[in-house]
Amino acid sequence: MKIFFEYWCMTVSADEPVTMPENGLSMDDSDLPACFAVLTEGHQNVWVHCQQGLRRFWQYCRENYIFVKAAGGLVHNAADGRELMISRNGHWDLPKGMVEPGETLRQAALREVAEETGIHVATAGQLLKKTIHIYNLYGGWHIKQTSWFSMEVPEPCPLVPQTEEGITAGEWFTTAERHQRLSTSFASLREI
Repeated sequence: MKIFFEYWCMTVSADEPVTMPENGLSMDDSDLPACFAVLTEGHQNVWVHCQQGLRRFWQYCRENYIFVKAAGGLVHNAADGRELMISRNGHWDLPKGMVEPGETLRQAALREVAEETGIHVATAGQLLKKTIHIYNLYGGWHIKQTSWFSMEVPEPCPLVPQTEEGITAGEWFTTAERHQRLSTSFASLREI
């Protein structure tokens, strides 16, 4: 399992410790606050070996983080093969947001794409991936699980960025251009 914070990643495993690459630190779960501090304050990747299984790790997260469920979409243009990206608060991103009470994950993904881009996609396709990231907002730490769905529009659509959410632009990019932009964006998006 991977948990992201901005540009860094915490890999959590109950299996044997992994070989650590040069750009990170290998730790065990004996001091979980220290593991999270390496990720959020040390600004580096960290590999956590959960010697007592993942249950203790999740208990720590439940006690110290506000859990948020979210959904979003990777929108593909069928006419020319390009994919949608948005610029939010100075970073390239994909449309996503919190699931509202009574919504399914698919409904939330479709609503968030419509709200953030002005594009109304008829149906959400397959679940591509679930990502988990942490952030500190409004004085509290949150752990957000986002379910990402494939979506398709038949042709390029005019985009209407949701400026009140910090979205200043929306653009259609080739897959290679999208990967290039995401290489300097949040680590969780590179997983999709």
